Amino acid sequence: MGNRDEIHKAAYNGNIAEVERILKTHPDPDARDSSGGTALHAAMFQNNLRIITLLIEHNFDVNAVGPHNGYTPLHDAVWADNLEAIKILRGHGARTDVSGKDSLTPYGKAKEEGKAAIVKYFESQGITS
Repeated sequence: MGNRDEIHKAAYNGNIAEVERILKTHPDPDARDSSGGTALHAAMFQNNLRIITLLIEHNFDVNAVGPHNGYTPLHDAVWADNLEAIKILRGHGARTDVSGKDSLTPYGKAKEEGKAAIVKYFESQGITS
């Protein structure tokens, strides 16, 4: 298994020790897994905020778009109902105006899925579309 696959798996599983080990080998931050997502996309589905921060610090793109659904890591954080990850992404410049292939922005996705705390957060930031 190459570093590309390893970092995606470690990020998805919340394995911080493995993520730290792989980051020392300088993996390509734009490498995609079989679903077309980056390791930062994968990290949205667990609650290890340190992994998310580490990936961002190592130049993983907070605005990378997945080719299959058009989602950014911010969309995936909404999907995973991960408000703290959303706050980290927004603090690092994650765009809220990117629409997925379903025509939903992260705000629209949160609203459609009834994720009230996330909708409230976005609205408190002046994001309403």
